[in-house]
Amino acid sequence: VCGISTDITDRKRAEEKIRSLSKFPDEHPEPVFRISKHGELLYGNKSSSPILEKWNINVGQTLPLPWQNLAADVVASQSRKTIEMVANDRHYLMMAAYIEGADYINVYGTDITEFKKADDRLSFYANELERSNRDLEDFAYLASHDLQEPLRKIISFGDRLSHSLSSLDNVGREYLVRMQNAAERMKNFIDDLLEYSRLSKTQKHCELVDLNQIIQKVSVDWEERIDKCSGTLHSGVLPTLEGDPGQLSILFQNLISNSLKYHRSGIAPVISIASSYHEKTKTWEIEVKDNGIGIDEKYFKRIFKPFERLHGRSAYAGTGIGLAICEKIVHRHHGSIRVSSVPNQGSTFLVSIPAKQPMEN
Repeated sequence: VCGISTDITDRKRAEEKIRSLSKFPDEHPEPVFRISKHGELLYGNKSSSPILEKWNINVGQTLPLPWQNLAADVVASQSRKTIEMVANDRHYLMMAAYIEGADYINVYGTDITEFKKADDRLSFYANELERSNRDLEDFAYLASHDLQEPLRKIISFGDRLSHSLSSLDNVGREYLVRMQNAAERMKNFIDDLLEYSRLSKTQKHCELVDLNQIIQKVSVDWEERIDKCSGTLHSGVLPTLEGDPGQLSILFQNLISNSLKYHRSGIAPVISIASSYHEKTKTWEIEVKDNGIGIDEKYFKRIFKPFERLHGRSAYAGTGIGLAICEKIVHRHHGSIRVSSVPNQGSTFLVSIPAKQPMEN
């Protein structure tokens, strides 16, 4: 008797479990429905009501033509397909799945309304940030452009005064020298600011660029400076890739100038340039290596910010914008730039640029 009672109890539990599982689709908080391969609605749970109301259909009726085609396609291809739809201001991601051996599909929906709202907010803030950056760049361009004329007058009148030094006492002469030095620093600052902001305003002209010719031109431009510090510039065979020849020339001018400027005292600078191709990413990596003073790792990101200086003006001249210009040029070419360095041993700048520039709107 005890064994019979146990069998009945187990059977009841099994039947209750089956009834519970059979209610699972209807209790599911997300839309679930079944469509025949001919586009007939075979089943829809409670959560699918907003979608079925939009279609104005009930079980046994035919779905809209796009869904008829979807059901037929999924069954024929025995695959899965995902689509987005909107019903009652709610966004749904719907996955239509083939059921092996069946002539119908199951459709499982996920309410992605909050994700869409978050994505819209993110797009809005991204657009606002882009607009704000454009406004700042426009302001920097106009401000630096408008400052040129009064600065030219300061420099011009300072030059006139310097020709009349006999009428100035020692204090006046010192003031004049200070004024001219400050004006020259301001001129360099404005010129660099204009060049930096002009990169965003100038249309990039893409063509095939032979980097060997770029480096040859830069080495000629810096020949006197290289000779002055007994430096050497070695370059391996470099690639031809798509890019703006003017901007790429500025890129390598700044990198080579950087290596010449920050060489170790008493040690002639040695600069080597090499390249390698990465098939997986279809990019060229250009390596500019020197034996200079090097950079502490904690400054690796900081050096690419505009007007950042790691050394005093008396130690090394410049405005601190050269590497920021390099980064902007590389980014405009859909690439990246990074540095590896050891203090008192040298630095290596690694520039990665796609062999072919993507189409731009």
